[in-house]
Amino acid sequence: MQLIDQFRRGINGPLAEFFLSSLITSEGIHNDKIRKALCQQGVLHDLVKLLTPQPDAVDIRMISMQCILHFVEHEDSYTSIKTASAVRKLVAILESKEKELCYMAAEVLASFVHAPLLCEVMLSNENMSIESLASHLRNYTKDHTVDPGPVLRVLRSLAAQDPWRNAIMEHEDLYNLVDGISRSATAPPDVQQQASDVMVLLVCRSSIAQRIAKVLPFSI
Repeated sequence: MQLIDQFRRGINGPLAEFFLSSLITSEGIHNDKIRKALCQQGVLHDLVKLLTPQPDAVDIRMISMQCILHFVEHEDSYTSIKTASAVRKLVAILESKEKELCYMAAEVLASFVHAPLLCEVMLSNENMSIESLASHLRNYTKDHTVDPGPVLRVLRSLAAQDPWRNAIMEHEDLYNLVDGISRSATAPPDVQQQASDVMVLLVCRSSIAQRIAKVLPFSI
């Protein structure tokens, strides 16, 4: 209890940014005993709350997200952040104009995808549905100042997982959006490459080969 009290005083105190930096650079997060004790007390939810900008306060969203990223490097941390509210907050950040923060949120969500127990929790949430990701990419087609990279990063992880790969294939609009970006002559090269990576995973690993086989005059 003393450990969690010290943590909460640190993140809510005037030196929160310094405290969180120290947590990353010290053994704190990567010490199994300390990390598990903190996770059991719900500290990841405290960190997620810090992702909301506070008026007239030092902006510690970036360092808070870095802490979350360090936590989710360890699989035993996943289960303490799998609530709908945490997922909703992270998905909302995908639309942020702050590129670095946006990409870090995508990395956290992509980490969730690779934790089998969390796949269903994450994608059953209405804010992390396939349609929600399609909506993010539609915004990019209308406004090229929007960066589709973070959403494509999450899609790349989803496309490597059987249930969600099929869900992407069956969502015709999302599939066409990714395909269109991968072929776009106006998309930045890095964005085009990310979309191409998603398409490769979809085409090579999904049941699309079976669909193609049905229309070919010979068997594969």
